[in-house]
Amino acid sequence: KKEGNNEMAENILREAKQHTSYNLSVHWDIIQNNVETLTNSETGERRSGVVPDVDSNNGKYTFQTMLSVANLHVGFQMPITRIARLVSNNTIRLSKSTLFGFLVYIARAFLPVFYALCEQFFKNAEVIEMDDFNSRINKKGIDAIIGKDTVDLTPAEKILVDVETNIGLTSQKVIGDKPKIKANLTVFSGLINKSKPLQRVVIKLTHIGGAGDLLGKFILKYRKIHNPLWIVSDLSSVNNARGKGIEKYTIWQQGCIWHARRRFWLVRACSDECYHALRCFRDLAIIESWITDKNADERETRRLRTTYSKKIFKILINVCKGLIKTWGKESAVGDAANYVLNNEHTLRQFLKNHEIPAHNNRVESYGRPEKLMLSGSKFRDTLSGRVVYDVISTIMSTCNASNISFFAYALDVLRNQKDVVLNPEGWTPFAWAERQQSIQK
Repeated sequence: KKEGNNEMAENILREAKQHTSYNLSVHWDIIQNNVETLTNSETGERRSGVVPDVDSNNGKYTFQTMLSVANLHVGFQMPITRIARLVSNNTIRLSKSTLFGFLVYIARAFLPVFYALCEQFFKNAEVIEMDDFNSRINKKGIDAIIGKDTVDLTPAEKILVDVETNIGLTSQKVIGDKPKIKANLTVFSGLINKSKPLQRVVIKLTHIGGAGDLLGKFILKYRKIHNPLWIVSDLSSVNNARGKGIEKYTIWQQGCIWHARRRFWLVRACSDECYHALRCFRDLAIIESWITDKNADERETRRLRTTYSKKIFKILINVCKGLIKTWGKESAVGDAANYVLNNEHTLRQFLKNHEIPAHNNRVESYGRPEKLMLSGSKFRDTLSGRVVYDVISTIMSTCNASNISFFAYALDVLRNQKDVVLNPEGWTPFAWAERQQSIQK
């Protein structure tokens, strides 16, 4: 019985005894409700409240609200206009600029972790899978770096300038008097430590130039000269690492065999012999899928590739030679066959090294959300908006690829921003996950 509720308890007992012959007792439990904690984004001060303060001038919002918006937009590619309608009601109106302010705040908190991940990845990774995707950036993105005074920069542009200062985002090729401006989203993926295959890093960054330009900047900034590196990508020349002094590094390439397959698929109606080549690629895919699905170890992977894949690849080479004789090098069919023959050495490197994947399909899947959202976010037309998005997407994709709860991790980072700035290496998703596991034990 609880004080003040004696009469209620007696009534319950009296009514219960009329319907049963058992002796009953009533126990009162006190339920404590945890109210949401509000955080001032300017000062970091936290206070309790039931309804979030939506005054944009004070900048007071819950971290849960900010991360929910980031999850919807970055994780599920929901357009920012739909999110604004979803989270608004008759009394609370959140504009698109306010929601973008949430993303800027989160990106600023993640920036030290982003740099730490880049350093650890490009310093220690032995195999890097990469690909690039076309993006649209207008002239304002360049002016944010070059033409503006620091005082006039928006919070998003300040993040852009910070990334440009630390990494470098512009690689312009001058044609005549006008620079050629082309924006690309480059995606890198790989393992920091090959002994921990579940800890996969995904780096995303939009920049001006080719994928090889950004790769060269990361290698020159973070990597030691004596560390050999494997690059898995398509064999486009823009993927070759560039930069002053890059020739000192040992860099090997593995061409994506599915890019070679695509050429045969496009001309499959021209000749039945093209289907012989496509069957070879199909058999290679079956073996690689088996290795991935069964999580085959080094010995089993080497056995499968040496026993089966090597023979299939030899058949593919013979098929390509036959197509060249029949169609010639100048035809579309001959061009597909000639691509395999000219790049045979690069395409078959995965047969010698079991740690190298035969394709870069994984990074292509990481880049698909970007294609879905090219028309869903207005701020993606500027380089500053793209960099804000890429910082968040890097952390989110890394968590998802490594089976780490992004929401729980990000919430902890936002609550401990001062510690993150002082020790960003200790707040990477992997370091945080290991710390949580040790606490649970």
